[in-house]
Parts: sequence; structure tokens; C-alpha cells
Amino acid sequence: MRSLEIQVEESKDPDAMWLKKEKRCHFGYKGFAMFDNEGFYLKIHTESANKSEINKLETVMTGIKAKRIMGDKGYASENNRILLKKNKFKDGIMHKAQKNKELTPRQKLINKLISKQRYIVEQGFGTLKRKFKLERVNYTTKRKVQA
Repeated sequence: MRSLEIQVEESKDPDAMWLKKEKRCHFGYKGFAMFDNEGFYLKIHTESANKSEINKLETVMTGIKAKRIMGDKGYASENNRILLKKNKFKDGIMHKAQKNKELTPRQKLINKLISKQRYIVEQGFGTLKRKFKLERVNYTTKRKVQA
């Protein structure tokens, strides 16, 4: 009987991590960005792919002068809403349905109104991917990718 040996190699990038999204696996980083109303970047923060958005709002919004901060459903948490209120920002975070609990008609309307303004952010990420080929980074370590 033969034994099967599997050799595991460590990654060349110690900061990058794996993320499974739907049925696809991704290795690398996530970008968290803050844009103004016209689509210009105010701040960008990079983390390994396995980090959740839910805990990164404070990092991205530090030093930002705005009336309202908008975010997708990845930022939907009671702590983030309290954080916005504490820092005197209007809440522009989309609502996310909980298990066995649908969104109210009011929450659906709020999500629709927020999405009509959030397209600017999605255009910014689309530009990074199309024009600057940001599908894949050519650097290793978080510090270089952030730069």
C-alpha cells in the first residue's frame, strides 16, 4: 500500500489571506474607500481579504469632513450606526435583512434612496479595475499594496 504525501507551501505574501465568497475563493486583499460626492477618493484602507467591512468603518471615516456617510450592507450593524451618531454623521448605511426577518417597507425605501447615490462609489471601484488593472496586485505585503 502506498502512502500519499501532500506538500503544503506557505504563501510568499504573509499579509494576504483567503476569502470564500459565494462559491469562489479569492486570495489577497480588500480595499475600503471613502469618496466625496463627485467620486474623488478621500481615503483608502487595505486589509487582507478575510477581514469584514463591519469593523472597518471607524478606520476609514477618521478625519473625514462630511454630513452623511453612506455604506453598503457590509457595514450594517448597530455599532456602526451608534458610531455615526456619536460622531455627528447622518446615517447612510443600507439596511440588511436578518434571518427570518424581512426588511420593513421603510427600510427598503431607504435602501433604494441610498443606492441611487452610492453608484458613484461603484464607478470609482470600476475605474480602478478597468483603467488601472486593479483586479490583481503585483506587490506582496500589505504596506506595498496600500501604497
